[in-house]
Amino acid sequence: MLELSRNAEQLQNPTVVGFTRLRVAGDGNCFFESLARLLNINGIDGMYLRALAVAELTDRFELYRESLEPFEANTYIISISQRGTWVDGVAMSALRNALFRSGILEMPPIFALYHTRKEWWYFLRGVNDEQSQVFHFTYDGTRYDALLRN
Repeated sequence: MLELSRNAEQLQNPTVVGFTRLRVAGDGNCFFESLARLLNINGIDGMYLRALAVAELTDRFELYRESLEPFEANTYIISISQRGTWVDGVAMSALRNALFRSGILEMPPIFALYHTRKEWWYFLRGVNDEQSQVFHFTYDGTRYDALLRN
């Protein structure tokens, strides 16, 4: 398990030991931009990843229907397609699947999310993900940043 650094100068800016934090703007696109930084593939930025997630949600809506209330399904896809709309678990799941289905990654990735203020980990993964690439992120209550292993 990774540990949270707690020295005096980092109380206002906690870090996860063993990783370098790659900061991005906390503008509602931070998860997508953080992942784009970790992928480090020419031509793939946060907006491309958001569009990939939206296409997955639209094309394979039945896979995600149970996670959305029936009355919000249409507005959800419109909302999540807008720059600045914060990501949630549904969009993250769609993005995991889209990265695999599009051939960008060989397996659906695992998203490891570490909340720096509340000190909890959340792993977004599927069944049989043993061979999947893991992407690490911090979340401080206001934005996601990428974590690059040292």
